[in-house]
Amino acid sequence: MLSVPFGAWTLKYYAFQSGGPYLPQALRSYVIYLPAQLLSSALLLLFARLFTSWSALSLSPLAVGERTVDPIILIAQLCTIFFATIVSYIGHKYFTFRPQSSKSERHTA
Repeated sequence: MLSVPFGAWTLKYYAFQSGGPYLPQALRSYVIYLPAQLLSSALLLLFARLFTSWSALSLSPLAVGERTVDPIILIAQLCTIFFATIVSYIGHKYFTFRPQSSKSERHTA
């Protein structure tokens, strides 16, 4: 939650090169990030359960330091990151940093 304002700032100036006031965009970032986090948690659980139920994916655990990691969980995390990134990008593009139309454009449409 503390990194959202900095993330909104970097997205504003580097990714979307957006104009407009920063504060409303930073607040709208929370509206994107919080549901995206819930979606990521649900997708990770879904993918982990789905992939572990497939008997064809019987992979041996990977040694990471003193612990072992199930490769199925890593695959589930990669799929989750993929979908969460797309959802986050689309949300920021069309909601957080959407181009602001001028008042004259709104009245003529």
